[in-house]
Amino acid sequence: MKDWYILYKNDIENNNGIKEYYNKKICNRKKLINKIIKYKKEGKILEAGCGTGVLSVKLSDIGYDVIAIDNDERMLELLNKINKIITKKRVQTKKIDIFNLKDKFKEEKIDIIFSVGVLEHFKDKEIINLIKTQISISNYVFIAIPTKYFNKNEALYGNERFLSYKKWRSLIKESGGTIIEEFSCQNQSFFGIIKNIRKYFRPAPIRVFVVKGDRK
Repeated sequence: MKDWYILYKNDIENNNGIKEYYNKKICNRKKLINKIIKYKKEGKILEAGCGTGVLSVKLSDIGYDVIAIDNDERMLELLNKINKIITKKRVQTKKIDIFNLKDKFKEEKIDIIFSVGVLEHFKDKEIINLIKTQISISNYVFIAIPTKYFNKNEALYGNERFLSYKKWRSLIKESGGTIIEEFSCQNQSFFGIIKNIRKYFRPAPIRVFVVKGDRK
């Protein structure tokens, strides 16, 4: 089985270190960041399954109260390392499995929960249960996933499920969620797309679903 920590560590090294890795990832996620700002200009944000947590670091840097969770202590340590290099603002990190969110946060007010490249690793029933839990403890849930327009050779872990937009809409509906907005993001910079011009004429590979939460 592949090791997420090693995969991310190699990815950082292949991108010439933490600063360049961070800048590249944030550049590719500007649209997602702006959409989060659109729905909540301040407040508490939870990243469910943070990996390197670069978006959590960025959101913390611009003023949000951010909690990043992962079930791998090494990933949280890597996030903290990136955090210290990039900004003085601090992301709160917690070792928590995403399947235990309700137990850990049922009494805590969460404005937005987001995940990037997480849910596609699970089976349908697991995805439905995860979304159901997230909408029960948050005002908004942002689900960013790679779709069938993502090149399979770009898969980081190898068990990603590149589902259609229609399939994701169906899973969200089965969870009891209501989609209030959808949009797409690139996973490469403008210059990266130019190098692989065929991608310019295809739908952007990252799809984001904004789901209304039930938190009062």
